Amino acid sequence: MKFNQVPRSPTRRWFLRASLLVGGSVALFGGAVFRARGIRERRLTASGKEVIRAFGLAFFDNLLPRDPAQRAAALDRHVANLDAMLSDLPRVTRLETSALLGVLGNAAGRVAMTGMMTDWGDASVPQLHAALETLRTSPLRDPQRVYYGLRGLSCVSFFTDSQNWTTIGYGGPNEL
Repeated sequence: MKFNQVPRSPTRRWFLRASLLVGGSVALFGGAVFRARGIRERRLTASGKEVIRAFGLAFFDNLLPRDPAQRAAALDRHVANLDAMLSDLPRVTRLETSALLGVLGNAAGRVAMTGMMTDWGDASVPQLHAALETLRTSPLRDPQRVYYGLRGLSCVSFFTDSQNWTTIGYGGPNEL
């Protein structure tokens, strides 16, 4: 090497390696989210159903029947009702919801957004409550939007199901 020649900067090589690593990680995560997206062909995927079921259990734990069979049936109806409701949403809204459910259905996305290490289907009600509380109280606006958006969709689905009305003590609408 000549005396007046400037050697290559090691920070430049480090930056290039770090960029490749981050880019590869983002591509892998994006691919995993795409593979496990929440809605495919206007229907909830298995991953999307698992997330919706877990959110429903956490949101409506005290409103669901205590009998395990009735409780499971109520959650199954909730998932089916929400599936039907989502299929009627505009395409853009379905795509956004699908991506959101895909991120939450992915282990890395679930841990990053909620801090919960346990799969949605294996989590206890207190773990689900803690995960939702993490979303609700996040200092970032996007996790809060996730929480309130899924809570709103879940509430519409649950409270419009007339089979839930007797369990929650609602006699139904008054006749006019």
